[in-house]
Amino acid sequence: MKNLALFSSTSQDWKTPKKVYDGLDKEFGFDFDPCPVSPNFDGLLIEWGKSNFVNPPYTTKLQNAFAKKGLAEYRKGKTVVFLVPARTSTKRFHEIFLPLATEIRFIKGRLYFNDGEGRAPFPSMIVIFKHVPLTVKDDWISVEDEPPPKGEPVWAWSPKFKRSYTVKEMKDHYSHWQPLPAPPEQE
Repeated sequence: MKNLALFSSTSQDWKTPKKVYDGLDKEFGFDFDPCPVSPNFDGLLIEWGKSNFVNPPYTTKLQNAFAKKGLAEYRKGKTVVFLVPARTSTKRFHEIFLPLATEIRFIKGRLYFNDGEGRAPFPSMIVIFKHVPLTVKDDWISVEDEPPPKGEPVWAWSPKFKRSYTVKEMKDHYSHWQPLPAPPEQE
């Protein structure tokens, strides 16, 4: 018998599938989870770790609050990786995730949460906020700390936009760089 709470808004806590968490943990080396299954703290009120995995409760209010808190922690130099519903029509997606995330990965199919008790009634996505340091050397910039191949124009690689840039483009871009706006007020 299917657990009907998993297919309605009555269930707000979805235990992350172990395979999903383990794969992300291997990639990012998490040292903190502000939304564990049975927390003895409020993840919105405390300082987060250096590398954070966030599968927040699935109410709109808490999803928004954790997105804003995650953005604030990212701006402190931390890595923040969200597992959230792929709700691309939301204000949260268009004002926080899409324009500011380093990377968004849409998960094919529906995840099985709570140790396989049932499939999620929504598609999911991984939203990553991670600083990618650039190395600046005499006449080239790289995120991989190695010069471009011989004979290639000087460049920088943007993992977010999957394209390369010349040093001139980078200098033009960064000469107009403005600090990110302050995170939206917490409700």
